[in-house]
Amino acid sequence: MTSLNPLEDSSTETDVFAHRLTNYFYLVCLTAYTYDWILSVSDEVEIASKRGLSWSLAIYFLSRISQLGNAINSAVINIIPQKNCELPITLGGPLELLPVVTTTLLFFLRARAVFLQSKYATVVFGILWLPVPVLNVLTVATLHVTFNPQTGFCAFADNKFPTPLNAAVLVFDTSVFLAISYRLAGNAATEGSWRSRLLSFFKGRGLYSLSRTLLHSGQLYYLASILLFFANLPIMLVPRVPESFRYIMVTEYISIVNIMACRVFRGAVLGHMINSTPDGLTTTRINAAFQSEPLTRSQHNVTP
Repeated sequence: MTSLNPLEDSSTETDVFAHRLTNYFYLVCLTAYTYDWILSVSDEVEIASKRGLSWSLAIYFLSRISQLGNAINSAVINIIPQKNCELPITLGGPLELLPVVTTTLLFFLRARAVFLQSKYATVVFGILWLPVPVLNVLTVATLHVTFNPQTGFCAFADNKFPTPLNAAVLVFDTSVFLAISYRLAGNAATEGSWRSRLLSFFKGRGLYSLSRTLLHSGQLYYLASILLFFANLPIMLVPRVPESFRYIMVTEYISIVNIMACRVFRGAVLGHMINSTPDGLTTTRINAAFQSEPLTRSQHNVTP
């Protein structure tokens, strides 16, 4: 029966349209993430077989598995009708928490490696990283999912913490990105002029292969992170955006940032495996600090 209230009909049509569009977004996200992981399997097998399991590799796989589970759970919730909206919170809470925490933790480990596990750097980066898991736990703990009778699906209700959480991630990513870039550019074998330093910062001129890989991959990671942050922010804050549409970019944001962080990790490890010549700070010592291999004497390595 058609409602006599045109505003109610318009609201229902908007909710249905937003839900359908959300379905497409989640399916595309799941497909893209699965495809990226399939393409990465050969590199991951090579790393695991030649390097063995380390803490950084375990965190890498945990971030991969948890984000794949998050993408699957998000797609299922929005495709399969269900009236029990408590189950999505039970399953989706940890799956929303782990990818963000482990992805930023990979960035934290990368920063420690570039600073050669300096205690001072570890404390500073640790303080910057700590709000991310804390706000993530608060976000998951305060999630509210309600049943939308217009669409027949569960939808997230208003949440207080996503914006502070995203801001904490942005502050952490920005701080680590600037610190790593400054550290790597300062280690370049170039003149001390500002022009040379800028070329080292933007183009990696004067850097060894692994440092250049870390710099460029870090720039791509940060660019993806900041663009997605500002694309997601107005959708979450504008009051007129339907509730079912408000969190449409969250899973996509987490997925793309996770893909970039994992690519940085693989590039750092594989870059050392391919180029085993001693490059001082940029190869032997950084890779050892990244816990990919112990720093020992061998025919390919030198003592720092």
